[in-house]
Amino acid sequence: MGILMGLRKKAGEITLLSMLRRHSEPQRTIAYEEIKRIGLLMPLRENDDIQWVDDVLNQLSKDGKECVVLGLLESPIEIPTNPNIIILEPEALAWNLIPKEHAIKSFISINFDLLLNLCTDGNHLALDYVAIKTPATFRIGRYEPRLNKAYGLMVKGEFVDSRELLKAIKHYLVKIH
Repeated sequence: MGILMGLRKKAGEITLLSMLRRHSEPQRTIAYEEIKRIGLLMPLRENDDIQWVDDVLNQLSKDGKECVVLGLLESPIEIPTNPNIIILEPEALAWNLIPKEHAIKSFISINFDLLLNLCTDGNHLALDYVAIKTPATFRIGRYEPRLNKAYGLMVKGEFVDSRELLKAIKHYLVKIH
């Protein structure tokens, strides 16, 4: 990582943590049967990610859940037209890697019952920012001690991709329920 990118990331982290200190929305629990709207945040790296997202959307739809995905585009891939997938392109990020407000406006305007941040590492400040900014009854994400005020449940582990993280989240939700 170059010096400039390191400075950009550090500035973004400062912005994120400052916003989190002001974050006072209490987490509430909600039963899966009561969940109507689910938000998914995830990086999109390859075409297989889009197919997987479509499969997840279809499964949740069969369960009677409305789901909207905000995907952070990390490489040029073909994105099908789907009103339930919102793409956050690198150009929509400010110099400090935080998304510009207009780029995430439609996503953060939705009151989700459940928000899942499927980022597997701390390299996605933009999606961590959206997770904090989005009103949601309950938030779940990877274990990141600095972000503990943002989530009702954090999952710890070494995850290769979003699929593994979602599998771990399901595992813990089944144990809790």
